[in-house]
Amino acid sequence: MKHMTKSLLDYLQPSLGADFPENMYKCFVINVPSVFHMAWKVIQPMLDPGQLRKVSIMGSDLKDLKTLVPESRLPKWLGGSNPEHGLVDLTAVIRKEIIAAGQILIHEVSVEKVVKARWEVKPVNYDIFYKIVHKQDTGSIIILQESTKVISTESSHKGEVLIEKKGTVCLLLDNSHTSWYSKTVHFELSLDDV
Repeated sequence: MKHMTKSLLDYLQPSLGADFPENMYKCFVINVPSVFHMAWKVIQPMLDPGQLRKVSIMGSDLKDLKTLVPESRLPKWLGGSNPEHGLVDLTAVIRKEIIAAGQILIHEVSVEKVVKARWEVKPVNYDIFYKIVHKQDTGSIIILQESTKVISTESSHKGEVLIEKKGTVCLLLDNSHTSWYSKTVHFELSLDDV
């Protein structure tokens, strides 16, 4: 470590970003020993701010993890309610879709009882518009989130709302504004018990 100079770090930082494109949506590092924090201080300067925002480092207090991942997805040994003992696949929570130019992708989740709807949208390569609506069984359509532009170079857009009537919550990812570019989007739409 003592041979690692600032000029070497300055050289490595741009090449790391160019050679390793951002494929990670979020990384949770949990139950870390104290020595990890020293290593992390060395690694941080080599990462760009966008990559740093994706990493959450947690000790034994996992309350921050529970704000990011629904308790039903966490195994019991992490303070969740999932009976699985191993790591839980979060692909059911965080999805990745490629939306063709000129298209709108609609992701629907059925609502059978009072729940809290939570969503997060993060485009990877280009900006995207999205909207959240609640199609109630009575036929009414309630707009939960007006059409919103999410910029790919900024942080993700999040929201939540209480749903008290049966129906369907729909996330509309709108790429109809372009006729040239497909867009890759990471998103989450989940319903949590109240």
